Amino acid sequence: MRNFDDKTNDERVLILAPMGRDGSMTSQFLGDAGIASTVCVDGYDLMTEIKRGAGAILLTEEALTSSFITALHEVLAAQPPWSDVPILVSAFKDSLGDSSALVVRFAGLLRNVTIFERPIRILTLRSVVRLALSVRRRQYEIKELLVCAQKLLAREKQARTIAEEARAEADLANRSKDEFLAMLSHELRTPLNAVLGFSELLPYETPGSKDFNDSLAAIVRNSKAQVSLIDDILDVSRIVTGKLSIDESPVNVASIVIDAVNSFRLAAEHKDVRVRMIADLTTATVLGDANRLRQIVSNLLSNAVKFTPSGGCITVEMVRKGRMFELVIADNGEGIASEFLPHVFDKFRQQDASCTKRFGGLGLGLSIVRHLVEVHTGSIVSIRQPSST
Repeated sequence: MRNFDDKTNDERVLILAPMGRDGSMTSQFLGDAGIASTVCVDGYDLMTEIKRGAGAILLTEEALTSSFITALHEVLAAQPPWSDVPILVSAFKDSLGDSSALVVRFAGLLRNVTIFERPIRILTLRSVVRLALSVRRRQYEIKELLVCAQKLLAREKQARTIAEEARAEADLANRSKDEFLAMLSHELRTPLNAVLGFSELLPYETPGSKDFNDSLAAIVRNSKAQVSLIDDILDVSRIVTGKLSIDESPVNVASIVIDAVNSFRLAAEHKDVRVRMIADLTTATVLGDANRLRQIVSNLLSNAVKFTPSGGCITVEMVRKGRMFELVIADNGEGIASEFLPHVFDKFRQQDASCTKRFGGLGLGLSIVRHLVEVHTGSIVSIRQPSST
């Protein structure tokens, strides 16, 4: 028998009164006062209903058997720490006076037990039940406070984790910048030392001789290398300050790609690296900056030639994708570790600084490429393909 089904189970009174109509009458008395209740047919039914939720438990002493007390104790012992369901026991005066063993055991074994004398006036019964329910409501309030506290602790933990990750990222960025500055000092000094060294030799060599021409060629080569380094630094500076601009006009990007490939063939052949071009497009007009688009392709090809081993192959493929053009440059070099791929276009980030020492350069080319691609409303990704060997 259920009353006030529109209220939640947590607000109801569970009644177990095995004798006669005590249970149904008590439920009626409470219902008239707006108190929701559920009458349980036996101890097993009561245990089941407790698990569904209860505001208070109302028992008559006839329900108290040794097995019932033990079972009820086990069920209530499984309550969460904040929960302590109020239990009301209605006992006859003689039982209280004689200190009934079962009533005494029940009160001593379970917490939050209130024993009242039968018979009891209806108004008094309602007052006792309302008091028990008010105690239960305070428990629910404590539960909500605990839930809020747990959420706050979780948020604090999450915020602490985010802060720690941000701090780690900042530390990594600072270390990367420190390493970059050390590398920058070395890379700028290397071609400058060569220029100064060969310049000092020129006065002692005969103009037009092989030694003179070799020294002059070394000066030009190292001067161009230093100009390239400085240009990369200036580009990064413009990117960081937001001052890098592009001069847009209709450009045949297919022609730019083909010219760039042809210009790198000699350097590739010098390393015994084959360059293969796959492009059915002779015209691929886009709105962009021709010099910057040429810089994008040249930086990618330079990177591919630099890290492709002797006997390797570089494939350059250009295809149309709707209104867009896709350029794919693939090589069979050592490649990039999967965990580093998301950072390959970041400024001042390198997978292995020893590569820069072996091949030269500041490692800024790919970060510049990404920015130039993005200002042309494009996108760039790096993919590590599985080895075919």
